Amino acid sequence: MTTTPYLSVVATARNDNHGGNMLRRMQIFINGLLEQCRRHQLDAELIIVEWNPPPENPSLAEVLSWQVDGSPCVVRIIQVPPELHQRLNHAASLPLFQMLAKNVGIRRARGQFVLATNIDLLFSDALFQFIASRQLEEKTSYRLDRHDVQSDVPLEAPFDEQLDYCAQNIIRICCKDGFQAGTIVEHTEEVPEICIEPPQATWYKAALEPAAPLLPPLRRAYRRLLPKRLRDAVLNTVPLDVREWFIDRGLLTVQPPPPEPVAPPVEEIVDPWQYPRLHTNACGDFTLMSKADWLAIRGYPEWEIFSFHLDSVLLYIAHYAGIKEVILDDPMRMYHIEHTSGWTPEAERSQTLNKRLARLRLPQLSNEQLDSIARLMQQLNKPLIFNDENWGMVAETLPETTIASSDRVQAMTASVSLTN
Repeated sequence: MTTTPYLSVVATARNDNHGGNMLRRMQIFINGLLEQCRRHQLDAELIIVEWNPPPENPSLAEVLSWQVDGSPCVVRIIQVPPELHQRLNHAASLPLFQMLAKNVGIRRARGQFVLATNIDLLFSDALFQFIASRQLEEKTSYRLDRHDVQSDVPLEAPFDEQLDYCAQNIIRICCKDGFQAGTIVEHTEEVPEICIEPPQATWYKAALEPAAPLLPPLRRAYRRLLPKRLRDAVLNTVPLDVREWFIDRGLLTVQPPPPEPVAPPVEEIVDPWQYPRLHTNACGDFTLMSKADWLAIRGYPEWEIFSFHLDSVLLYIAHYAGIKEVILDDPMRMYHIEHTSGWTPEAERSQTLNKRLARLRLPQLSNEQLDSIARLMQQLNKPLIFNDENWGMVAETLPETTIASSDRVQAMTASVSLTN
């Protein structure tokens, strides 16, 4: 294939059921992308980097359906074999290095523009209509809010029904400034509070209730004859249930707890290095730039760690390389199909991911480290290019499978003949 498509879409996966129902989510993604290219006649290629394929499972080319008829989109499946994966640190604990895999696809992409994304997304018609209009510009990084949707996107439904389902079942929206609630309102049945008194409380109440008429003179004698310290000592020896019975009837009084001390105000520290805030929220799902810009910044940092924050580092490298950020507005959307292993703000609060990485002894980039890298680029006022010229495993010859419609294959063959 020697033609230059307008768009290359790069994602990575392996047939290991990552996150549950992985093949189902991936089939929805593939069907949707091929349909969008078909209806908007977008000359594109889908590059799937099959990283470290499990030898006991069939390949992605074998197990998935490729509905390429009538679509101008060509599918390229590039395999990174296990022996290359095993050369990396932490290979035994991390079966897929997401950003290294995407770099493999980006480096081999033939498109004028390259979208780095993931395999569990659907894109709105408005977004692909904009891309197909060929208004994309170089020196621009295109970003998009991510709409997380319920996992039950109907696989066999027509594409428009899938998009309607996504629009009506939004869990949350990942925006530049945080998260917004989606369209789903979870209704939970209100359970009435059940108060169970200890068994001894009933016994004490039954025994003390006949003495209620004697309480007023007893209260006067108690307060007149016993000093306060002795009254407090008596109060502490009375069982809690009996104490509450006397308190309810005014015989005993309880002093309110002392007010909590008020902490002194903290003086605000002025930070001299306030770097620009970019749209890094869920940026690994959608970062679109020209192929020339990807080459200029040499892709994602190829650190042999968990992928968290590596996509954010890339955006800051692009920013300080003079690539401006453009956030595409609604109704241009990407819908992300929720799954168990993905990062969510709820999982972040429960530290689920961090605990799992700690068990596996997998390093990741911390918030503080990301902050330090961005601050350093701000101080230097230039990008930090971490990869050398061999990024994306460019020196490796990797197996590749091409899937295309018959008319697309004929066009590719004709182009090769003319070139020769």
